[in-house]
Amino acid sequence: MIAAGGPIPDPAAGARQGVIDPVDVAAVAAEVLTGEGHAGQTYTLTGPQLLTLDEQAEILSRLLDRPISTVDLPLAAAREQLFAAGRSTAAADIAMTGVAWVRTGHNAVVTDDVERLLGASADRLRVLGAGPSGGSARGRMTPGRRPDRRHRSTVDPSCTGRPSPSLAVR
Repeated sequence: MIAAGGPIPDPAAGARQGVIDPVDVAAVAAEVLTGEGHAGQTYTLTGPQLLTLDEQAEILSRLLDRPISTVDLPLAAAREQLFAAGRSTAAADIAMTGVAWVRTGHNAVVTDDVERLLGASADRLRVLGAGPSGGSARGRMTPGRRPDRRHRSTVDPSCTGRPSPSLAVR
């Protein structure tokens, strides 16, 4: 949707979430799979702050140097979109359960697990979207790259807004 220039649908009705980039999830996975002391641990992976989808769109607008908007998406419409995309009733039910969870604030969680594991917070959207004065980071660093992290990777702006994952190491 972002690439097409259309508004991002928001079925969460402006709820805040501890959004984390999938690249940060991958960095943590690499750490716990190759590092010591993680057996039996469970980590809840989040970004460092709670963000609404509107706030995420604002950050991405600054990063991409173009407007990105959101539009409220009623639950019934979200469910219909899932069916139109070929999802089963069971898949739609699971997705709507997740959206209801987010809407009622149950995903408004921030932990320091990423920072403890990687030595740096999962703040990719904030770091990439704004400089110290809140201005654009464009021109100061390569968009999609972490400026000072141990694990460097590109960011996919279309991957924001997912419920926070938990990683259990057995």
